[in-house]
Amino acid sequence: MLGYVSIETLAEKSSLKKYALKVKKVGSNCKGVDIHLHKNFDMSKEKHVKKIQKIFKKEKIDNIIFQKEVIDKYRAIVDSAYTNDINIITGNMLYTNMVSNIMNYVFDLCENVKIEEVHLGIAMDLISYNKLEYIKQMCNRVRAITILSNIPSKFDNLCKEMLKEYGIVIKCTDNFKSGLKDCNVCVNFDMENSSIMSCIQNRCIFVNMNLPIRKMKKSFKGIVINDIVVDISDINTQDIDTSSFRSLAIAQAYNMEKNDRKILSCVGINGNINEEEFRKFRIFKVKK
Repeated sequence: MLGYVSIETLAEKSSLKKYALKVKKVGSNCKGVDIHLHKNFDMSKEKHVKKIQKIFKKEKIDNIIFQKEVIDKYRAIVDSAYTNDINIITGNMLYTNMVSNIMNYVFDLCENVKIEEVHLGIAMDLISYNKLEYIKQMCNRVRAITILSNIPSKFDNLCKEMLKEYGIVIKCTDNFKSGLKDCNVCVNFDMENSSIMSCIQNRCIFVNMNLPIRKMKKSFKGIVINDIVVDISDINTQDIDTSSFRSLAIAQAYNMEKNDRKILSCVGINGNINEEEFRKFRIFKVKK
């Protein structure tokens, strides 16, 4: 059973008693459970934690999607899901798998950015098939690639393969300052944001796959992408109001394998990024 957990907004007129929650089965065959919390629901009280856990067990919830506000405000509910061995669907896996789509979307909008002028920085420590495929896809498109990692030797075989197959030299380094010096586009898969933010160039595009970045240094004049909004109009979400949920989480819950969803917008530090911002943006040109 798929569970949705949301919280009333402050502006919403409460239909619930104080500290209460409402459970509603949704879908023609009861395929989902909507758990709607009162905006003052108090998870510091043990009886409320037990109440949530009881619902998880009673409704046989094995997959769950949390509204972002719930994750931010009610960590105890998230911990309760982990305690009950419930799979928490965040959308992060789909976000990472769609990195090629994101870059295509960005380059299509950035009229002043030529992909052959891009020096791509890729920050990662954990290797996966999708990440390696992305690097291979970009090899014959961008000017140069630099991999930033705490253990650069892990990528020796990949660098040899790319040199032999594409004739491109991939630089691998654990020196973020020198590694990012010439990078005008950077994708951070799993490194700490702080290690990138302190070294990144001021006029670059930063695609962040890690925890959302809330603030950049004052001198930064580039574009930060923390998230994307994808089209889920083809998904029957079983009478759930999905507007307050991450679209990637919905898409991942209903179709784990489909990585080519249409991107509607990118999300930056201050919310959705206007397409005009991409069109006007110019990355710094790397010296030859």
